[in-house]
Amino acid sequence: MATVNINVAAGADQPTLNALVIQVYKGIYPNIFKNSINVGQAGIASVDFDIQIAPTVTLGPSEQHSQMIREHISHELPAERLEEAVAFLTQSAITATCSQVALTVNYQNEAPPTQTVASIILGANVTTNLDGSYSITVAVSQITVNGNPILSELLTNAVGPFLATYLNTNILNHITIPSLSFLGVTLMTPVMTTENNPGGEMLVAYSGLTSPVVVPPQGTPWPTGLVFIAVDTTILNDVANDVLPSPSGSWNNSYDIFVCDIGISAQYNLKLQAAFSLSPGAGSAVTGTVNVSGSASVSLSCGIVPTITIGADISGTATLTAAVTAQASGSSDDIIVTIESLDNFDLHIDLPGVPWPFDDVISEFVSGFVQVIGSAVASIMSNYPIKVYTLAPITFSLGSNQYQVALSQLAVQTINGPTGPLLTVTALPLFSPRCQPLVAFVDAEAFFGFVCETLLMLMANTADSSSQPELIQWPVMATSYESPVGIFAASVVSETELDCFCMSFYFNISSYNSSIILVIFVLPGISKEPLEMHETIH
Repeated sequence: MATVNINVAAGADQPTLNALVIQVYKGIYPNIFKNSINVGQAGIASVDFDIQIAPTVTLGPSEQHSQMIREHISHELPAERLEEAVAFLTQSAITATCSQVALTVNYQNEAPPTQTVASIILGANVTTNLDGSYSITVAVSQITVNGNPILSELLTNAVGPFLATYLNTNILNHITIPSLSFLGVTLMTPVMTTENNPGGEMLVAYSGLTSPVVVPPQGTPWPTGLVFIAVDTTILNDVANDVLPSPSGSWNNSYDIFVCDIGISAQYNLKLQAAFSLSPGAGSAVTGTVNVSGSASVSLSCGIVPTITIGADISGTATLTAAVTAQASGSSDDIIVTIESLDNFDLHIDLPGVPWPFDDVISEFVSGFVQVIGSAVASIMSNYPIKVYTLAPITFSLGSNQYQVALSQLAVQTINGPTGPLLTVTALPLFSPRCQPLVAFVDAEAFFGFVCETLLMLMANTADSSSQPELIQWPVMATSYESPVGIFAASVVSETELDCFCMSFYFNISSYNSSIILVIFVLPGISKEPLEMHETIH
């Protein structure tokens, strides 16, 4: 049996995926989920459909999906290996069930349309692209009308392929899940699996530094209720060692001996290599060592004696203390390992071939030189940040609208993984439309009436919310031929709903009743980016 060789894992459990599907459905419906498909075969001209309830995701293949694979490969494999091959080819399959779909079947002849309610089971694959990103593709669909097996078979065979193509073309082809990529690290093509773990059904992607990627047996207690990404110390070390500085410097000192004053100067160049250590249950704390290596050119002078230059080798270690945090970077979040301090230096300097007149002072020089190097390295590495990974929102367009899935409530912990301790970042995925501004010029007096009515409406809508609205202020800039210019920007955001109302307006304080106001409405969407407008109001 091949040895498990994963270094990175990322995934989510089934309830988290279903919660995200509900968010997407509520944010998009009726767009995409209510439409008409041209069929033009089997006597059916077209089918109008309305997916009235959010789909439910089940990790694993549907029976129809497995059967389709089975029929496709049965002539290529012996019977005793068929089921093993089907399981392998569907290891990243997921099933989406649309339990309530209103259908209107329009026929090619003069027959009246058939209106019915059906359930639809969609079999999909999560595939890994050449660049390491992931895509979801519907491979098969089964349409069932309760109590009408003949119509069910007709719709499955005639309409099912067109429905799968519609969903792929209009939704899934626009959504790409980013690859697992780390600075300075080349990962093998990930392997995506669905597995049954102590926390329930999970969708997990595994990758590693060597090929082929051998995934662990099922049973790893991955975090539940959130999405996660986990890395081992090999990844942390490789990322850190690609960006750690190479300190250099100089130092000189003099020593009085009976022959003369000995002057010793040194130029040094160092290389730092991190070796992190993870402890399950330690939260975001990371420990480890930094290996120090390098060389120095040491010059010794004594009165009229010609200067002697000797090469020195430097080696040693220091203990590091670090912490992992998630820091906002624009619309993304960077996972940062910050080396907080280095201590317990154990450095060695090897100076071969030192002439005998310098024997008495060389140990004193080495002792001082070690302290100089240790202090320099400790100073450089104090609070030294290392960016390990960037969690960027997934953005996509459906029709003329833009959407995003961003991550919130980021947390860091260390868990026991299948190959040892793993540094794990968990987050809650949130779907939202991206803000689309609409700019309009309106009369000031009418606008203030609108503002008052809108704010009253927003307060009424959020009055019963379990969480109070959050008032967010953005910096806003504007220019006008009139001055002074007043500036206002605010948003009422409900934490229980994924929508918001943003407005910005500009008015002349001294004569606002006769001013023309530039109004920017952002409906809907959440954007905490600074809103910058440079408009001349005429």
